[in-house]
Amino acid sequence: MNLLNTEHLWSNQDSFLDIPPQELQARDYELENDLFEFFYKSLIHKDNLLKGDQLSSIINLYEEREQYLEHCNHQITRKVIQKIKQTLSESAMIDSQGLMWPSEGLRNKVLSQRSNLFHSYTHLPDSHRLANLTVDFKLQPHSGHYDSKFMQIQPLFEFHKFFTLPKPDVTHFQLRHLVYCVDKNSVFYIENGPESSRIMRLDPETNKIYTQLDLVNSQFADLKISTISANRSLISIGSFNGTLLTYDLHTNRFQEYLLTNHLDGIITYILMSRHRSFANQLMISSNDKFLRSFDYTTNQVIKADKLDFAINTICEGPVSEQSQVLISGDTQNSFIIDRRLPKLSALPIILTGHYDYTFASDWNINHLIATGNQDGTVRIYDTRYLSNTTKNPSGNSTLFTFSGKLNGAIRNLKFDDTGNYLAFAESIDNVYLIDLKSGGLENIDPGLMRPPTPPSFRIPLQYQPISCIGKITGLSFIPSESNTQVLTIGITDFSSGGILQYKIDNYVDPQIAAFI
Repeated sequence: MNLLNTEHLWSNQDSFLDIPPQELQARDYELENDLFEFFYKSLIHKDNLLKGDQLSSIINLYEEREQYLEHCNHQITRKVIQKIKQTLSESAMIDSQGLMWPSEGLRNKVLSQRSNLFHSYTHLPDSHRLANLTVDFKLQPHSGHYDSKFMQIQPLFEFHKFFTLPKPDVTHFQLRHLVYCVDKNSVFYIENGPESSRIMRLDPETNKIYTQLDLVNSQFADLKISTISANRSLISIGSFNGTLLTYDLHTNRFQEYLLTNHLDGIITYILMSRHRSFANQLMISSNDKFLRSFDYTTNQVIKADKLDFAINTICEGPVSEQSQVLISGDTQNSFIIDRRLPKLSALPIILTGHYDYTFASDWNINHLIATGNQDGTVRIYDTRYLSNTTKNPSGNSTLFTFSGKLNGAIRNLKFDDTGNYLAFAESIDNVYLIDLKSGGLENIDPGLMRPPTPPSFRIPLQYQPISCIGKITGLSFIPSESNTQVLTIGITDFSSGGILQYKIDNYVDPQIAAFI
């Protein structure tokens, strides 16, 4: 990850300037953090698609929204949407964020305008164009813009709830691992107040918000949070100055550790293992190019490895591959390493194909790895095919490549626990949910490096676009009660942000299914 002076975003690599994070205005880069600021800039933009009277009607409906939010306790549900629809004109519509529009066409025009004004940051020249040449499936945010022979939009998950009181925030535009849903009663997110950052907890069952950790009255009042990770026992917090904080949810024990005092020591990612063998260990990456293993029970660094590049994201293998982790960052390739070794392996497994830097990754129970990159693509790999890439590291080891409408950086993606679904988010407005049992992914032949492309008999790829307005701050799948699984999406925008949830019924946890 590069801390950049936004005045030099389109300069050559040699002219990039590292500057103190407090001087960055990058939280507003890749579009503003306020819908109404966007409306104002649209009016004066030379390519404006929106007329003054259209914006006026949108603003009037927004004022009505503020009134009815009080009556529905700031929680949008399908029942609330149906009730409000009855009060609107026939052509008007209300979306999943409770935003009312004079027509669906006008909402689409606003989204098109946001797409036109959006500019995604890339570090390496021409990476978007080169990556686009390799895309197998270019997904669109609504129907009518896809090849029905190979892609189909399907309602895989249904809208569940949108909570308007939470205000999840972004502290650096490239780091979006800031929302974690750990169970049906706990969605953790960061909120930046006027004096300091706070860790907040939303209980989706009761629609109540709690301040889990407020740094304003602590010795860390000036600490700026860069990333978080959480499970049912622990919250881990990374900062811009290299300080790690851990908070035990059972004992309320609070610990801090200065991992690095390097000027470029911002913590970029914290991996909290799901596996019992590594339950006490955190794997932490920072922009000083170090990967550290940290035992939070003893508050000590176990191992520290210096790399040739900064790591931006880490993910671990399933139970069958639990000793392996994938590291990705400021390089075009990703690497699978064995964390049991005292030092990083000299011969890691190499995942190739991207054209820029990677900021999101995940690994599912079916041997699939997904990586999200600033080149605008998500790439799917199967670990059963990767042994050949160490012998031929220049070869493309990708099975499938996806991209979205904006062709912008992918900084959030997650598999669900079954391994059947993948969600990924573009930087703003668009989340895509993919059924991995479709589109040819269900018929991958382990004897082939890639399946036949494209077979005429292939089941069309089924996916669901989830449209919202705002920057995506995190994605999280969590099993819930009664065979229901919930996808939680963090959205930051001063006027339209909140926590959005979609759900699927008849879900069976794979660990439970094994005993049925």
